[in-house]
Amino acid sequence: MNGSRMPRFATAKTAWILCWALLSFWFIRPLWVAEILPLNDLPNHLGRITALHYLNDPRWNLSQFYARSLGLVPYLGHFYPVHLMTYLFGTVTRANRVYMSIYIAAAPLCGLAFARALNRDPWLPMLLLPISVGVFFQWGFISFCVGTMLMLPTCALFYRLIDEPTLGRAIALMFCTVTLYLCHVLPWGAFGLYAGVLLILEIPARRWRSIAFAVPAMLPSVAVLAMGLVHAGDTGYIKHEKYLAQTDSPTKLLERSVRLLDLWQRQSIDEYIQLGLVAIVFFLLLTDRPKDAEPARTRLRLPLAFLLFMLLAFVAPYWIRQPFNWWMINIRFWMLVAAVGVFLPRGNIAGTRRVVLMLGLAVSTVIPYYMARHFRSFSARVMPLIKLIKRTPLGSTTLLLHQPASHGRNFDDWEMAPEMSHWREIYNYPLVYRGGYDPYLYDDGFPVKRIHELPAPIVESAANWGTPDTRRFDQYKHLEGWDYFIVKSEYADTLPADGSRLVDHEGDWQLHQNLQKTPVE
Repeated sequence: MNGSRMPRFATAKTAWILCWALLSFWFIRPLWVAEILPLNDLPNHLGRITALHYLNDPRWNLSQFYARSLGLVPYLGHFYPVHLMTYLFGTVTRANRVYMSIYIAAAPLCGLAFARALNRDPWLPMLLLPISVGVFFQWGFISFCVGTMLMLPTCALFYRLIDEPTLGRAIALMFCTVTLYLCHVLPWGAFGLYAGVLLILEIPARRWRSIAFAVPAMLPSVAVLAMGLVHAGDTGYIKHEKYLAQTDSPTKLLERSVRLLDLWQRQSIDEYIQLGLVAIVFFLLLTDRPKDAEPARTRLRLPLAFLLFMLLAFVAPYWIRQPFNWWMINIRFWMLVAAVGVFLPRGNIAGTRRVVLMLGLAVSTVIPYYMARHFRSFSARVMPLIKLIKRTPLGSTTLLLHQPASHGRNFDDWEMAPEMSHWREIYNYPLVYRGGYDPYLYDDGFPVKRIHELPAPIVESAANWGTPDTRRFDQYKHLEGWDYFIVKSEYADTLPADGSRLVDHEGDWQLHQNLQKTPVE
């Protein structure tokens, strides 16, 4: 009997690996078809990693503006690996693509560990692929997305530890929780709260040994958090201010949540596919017929995680303004809800249920198809600007000027997801490709901190709206220290005719040399 089951198992395993490889390749492909990826926050992250990696290279002219400021804080799990990978892959942008590719391919593997711990069908983790490239990935929340997927094997390890406590599992959980925190604090905090609830439920069963192993295993990550808070206080990211936050009513939260399905403004197929995948999971749940009875203690683990993460979405604030700035908090919990929700169906998925699941996976491949199309389209629109940036000397300081604030500027892209500000974030690319100074790099003291700055107009954002005067380019004040300016041709008169010289143009953009700083060749 064992001999007859082994070939069947080997065939199923081979089929799973083949499907995982093909689907992973297809979902990763959009990252490599365009030079400029329209992931909203990505340019700023690339800028900070670039400043860290090339800080001591005089050719990049970064050390006069920035100083190294590493700490045990979230985002280290993204920035530092990409910094190290740059030595291998040559550029920060290429290393980051590899990092994101690994993340997408690893999502089903993280889910497989979770499925095995919960005795779920091994094909359910494939549904994590469309989630991995969903709206939060499009926002450029790379560390958060990585942390969400890492939360799944961390939960799996936690289940095994409290069921059968061993020192090895406790040590592994310690490393997992620390890594989870170093990626992003939200999935780390959600996991910690969930683990705490499960440990409380262990008390009536008097499973003291499980608690004695699990609690010390998770405490080191709390100690790392404490060190991170000290670093954030020292760099000024956390200020001595009273707590101030913006909360959402349930109606407002649901309003925001519905918009999360809209990946591209000019079409609706993305919403239909995502809603269809939700319907498939619901169908699998309704047709659930598990053969083996499972103890309530383990059977309720997954529904508890699902409900707890959903509750956190309703009680968490949308935006913490003080003592630090952090927004889009509550709606991020929906990615955690989705990540665990795909595993709600129990039992073996076979027959009609398997056909429906495979149909859903096949339809989900339309998402990366359109991703590639939109990524190429956006990159083509940005390339004239990038070409001008690359024509400036390495280490030069280049200020990208947006349209004047008096024109009621809007940073949205007509093709990409609504409410994103792609055309505000591209002002970070001069530093990414040529170094120098970036006045719009997130100034949160990690992984570098600003030690010297050049004058520049404020570009309004959630963190700093500025005033009409501070948003306006002042030719008497803002020429100082800059080598080059890039401006749209229709707004070229913003620059003084006697203070700058047109060097080159590409599409709708012009590159001007600052005559007051750089000698004319």
